[in-house]
Amino acid sequence: MKIRRKTQQCLNCGLTLNTVYHYCPRCGQENNDNNVSFGTFIDEFFANYFSFDTKFAKSAIPFLIKPGYLTNRFNEGQRVSYVHPLRLYLIISIIFFFLATWAVRSSIEEVALESTILPDDVEEADSTQAFAGLQKILNVLEDETLSDRAALDSLQSLDTFDMDSTALTMKIFHQVRRVAQNDLDVFAGFVLQNMPIMMFLLIPLFALMLKLFYIRRKQWLYVQHLVHALHLHAFFLFLLILLVLPYLVFDVSELAAEWINIVITLVLIIYALFSFRRVYQQGWFTTVIKLFMVGLVYFWILLIFGLSEAMISFMLF
Repeated sequence: MKIRRKTQQCLNCGLTLNTVYHYCPRCGQENNDNNVSFGTFIDEFFANYFSFDTKFAKSAIPFLIKPGYLTNRFNEGQRVSYVHPLRLYLIISIIFFFLATWAVRSSIEEVALESTILPDDVEEADSTQAFAGLQKILNVLEDETLSDRAALDSLQSLDTFDMDSTALTMKIFHQVRRVAQNDLDVFAGFVLQNMPIMMFLLIPLFALMLKLFYIRRKQWLYVQHLVHALHLHAFFLFLLILLVLPYLVFDVSELAAEWINIVITLVLIIYALFSFRRVYQQGWFTTVIKLFMVGLVYFWILLIFGLSEAMISFMLF
């Protein structure tokens, strides 16, 4: 419970207050005096948020090893003992997108470093001519002294490049040049920073899918499916955190990467299966069929949204 140091007079409008007031009835300001020592401020900070830490610790084990448990407890009304599903999702998503941005930028830097030694290797390879042609195209795209029209004319003079000069293609060409003229990690970071918005649109859509697939449960409100969707997506992002971390800490081989991907995928499927089973309490056969159908539809929705987000980010960059 939040600690308040109540005053007998509103610090904003001066109204005399009774100690029962948490807020001033005239101006609405909170009846709390924050003019305290630094030590008191720190003590009260931990006192105010200790209950949240307790909720998080109490929610962690069920969240990880008891799929659907938190969803059932929340829908049954036990909402004080555990972390709110939206808060849980936000905490995990912030951690994931931070690590994902870091991982992508690290990978791009490694590729850029390797490309600096590529010409020496390519000179002895059969692809020397192809590399030289690609380098000419990149030089034109990165040349900021050229207008889009002049750059396009220069590229079209090459036998390997042909592009119509319609308004749409010129806009796309302009965006291609913007990406080429900036560091690739800047563009990748711009795309990643828009992904949380996409996920926030997808979660309510996923909840709507659950509502439609379980349409016969007329007593179930949409928000109950939304709680389930938040918990599932939070666990999905948690698995992605486990997927990203090895690449940040170790030099992961291709074989190890394949096994990590397989294990993460299997864990996600098993977790979702048990979550559907516990939340909707249907037989295993029905649960497997519905999970397969939901997963198949959602895969295509996720793919469409992902491509759309990348294209919109590209056009807005």
